[in-house]
Amino acid sequence: MMASISIMGRCGADPISKATDFGGLCTVNVATTVKERGEKVTTWWRVTAFGKTGEALARAEKGLRVAVSGEASLRKYTTASGEERQSLEIKAHRVSLVDWPEDKADKPDLDIPF
Repeated sequence: MMASISIMGRCGADPISKATDFGGLCTVNVATTVKERGEKVTTWWRVTAFGKTGEALARAEKGLRVAVSGEASLRKYTTASGEERQSLEIKAHRVSLVDWPEDKADKPDLDIPF
């Protein structure tokens, strides 16, 4: 069974891209923030994308907004010091850049007349 999720948040750092035997891999931490009882609550998501989706995610930069849809999971792990932790993760099926980096020469023309 799969838990499907869509989020929109800001990249906490520049994405990290790697080449693998199965194509490209890109990972980035994305923060989502909501107000609960008048206070801001931030949740961090570890987003992983492969292939063309990973190439799209790799164009993002720290602080820019991205929209991500994919499969959500909760991963439990133990640190080297023995502390148990949890990580919210998304295997991205679709990625959209909401903000576009100013210095990217290949920025699409978004002012399309209809």
